[in-house]
Amino acid sequence: MSSLVRIAGALNAADEMHQFGLILPVVVGSQVSGLTSKPVTALVDTGAHRSALDKALASSLCIEPFGSEPLDVVGGIAREVGLSSCSIGFQGGVVVKLGEVAIDDLPVFCPVIIGRDILGIGQLIVDFTQG
Repeated sequence: MSSLVRIAGALNAADEMHQFGLILPVVVGSQVSGLTSKPVTALVDTGAHRSALDKALASSLCIEPFGSEPLDVVGGIAREVGLSSCSIGFQGGVVVKLGEVAIDDLPVFCPVIIGRDILGIGQLIVDFTQG
């Protein structure tokens, strides 16, 4: 029997279905210091095997890369991205601690990408009827 993990609460007026997909409010924090966190928006990307943080966001939270890995993109050329660790908090109080998150240049509208590493923990429930 699989457990049900609600990693996102009901969408409200600030949340939206962006032209690129579902945008959610999250709080990103450093696992090292635990003192620094920031509320931002995240894009849910079911095609991304690993979640990612924007370089500028990571830097502002003192999240420094400890390694790197190649990133393959559909129709693109593989390149190296940084790896680090962080915590991502969702509505409802669920916090996911990631041992490896990609650090890369991301679009301004979504400084965080939620990938299958988080989505695979449980089930993402989006309830458009409550808010």
